Amino acid sequence: MISNEFNNTNENTLFNNCSNCDDLSNNMKNFTKSNPTLATGILVGSALITANIISPSIRKITIPTCKFVAKQQLKLLAGVGVLSIATYIASHPNDMGDDIM
Repeated sequence: MISNEFNNTNENTLFNNCSNCDDLSNNMKNFTKSNPTLATGILVGSALITANIISPSIRKITIPTCKFVAKQQLKLLAGVGVLSIATYIASHPNDMGDDIM
C-alpha cells in the first residue's frame, strides 16, 4: 500500500468514527452546565495528577495537602452523619422507647 493510500484510509476511518462527535460535545456541555462543581473537581484533579506525574517536586506539596483535605472532608462527613442521627432521634422520640417496654 502506498503511503498516500494509507493516509486516506486513516482519514476516512477517523471521519466515520466521529459521526457522533456533535452528540458527545453537546452531552459534555450539558454535563458541565448541570454539574459545575463535579466538572471543576474533575478538571482540578486531572491537572494535579498530571503535575504529580511530570514533576516529583510538586508531589512534596500536593500529597500532604490532599491528605489534609481528605481528612477534613472525612471529619465533615462524620459530623454531618452524627448530626443527622441526632436530628432523627430528636424528631422521633416516640419511636425509640416503644419497642423496649
